[in-house]
Amino acid sequence: MSTMHTPAIGTTATIHHTAVSDLSPWQRLPLQRLANFERIDHQFSGHQVWFESAIALRPSNPAFQAHESTLILMSQARDTGLKITLGDAVAEIDFGFISSAPLTLSCLDAQGHCVAMFQADQGTLAETGGQPKIEGVTLDTRGTKTVRIDCRAPFVLTRFWVKQAAA
Repeated sequence: MSTMHTPAIGTTATIHHTAVSDLSPWQRLPLQRLANFERIDHQFSGHQVWFESAIALRPSNPAFQAHESTLILMSQARDTGLKITLGDAVAEIDFGFISSAPLTLSCLDAQGHCVAMFQADQGTLAETGGQPKIEGVTLDTRGTKTVRIDCRAPFVLTRFWVKQAAA
């Protein structure tokens, strides 16, 4: 597990190998309610999460399958990343990913200025014997309105959790 911190705004990213451990305040986005090849944008507005350029699918490539029947999120266009807009109540996000190259996470404020940038390294498929290895990122989103996830290679999100700010 590694942690990166941006002191100016308090944004913190933790890279880990397991799902979040304290699930009580967390809400899992119900990805399994989506249809295969469904374009994702406003479906999770009740959780204050909106996606841009995302699609739900069951990957045919075993290197990107979390489980055979599990739907995952993937960038809709081959050479673009994902953009995730967060509502004001979202305090943290946690997602799992499978990738053959490092992900770059860019946190943007409400004016579109980059307030933090992190790189989430993924073990190569050669290192894992060709088996998918799900990595996780927990991101404190204080000061963040938009999260961009970019990669030089295809990647998938295997889960997505949100934690609302305490009232």
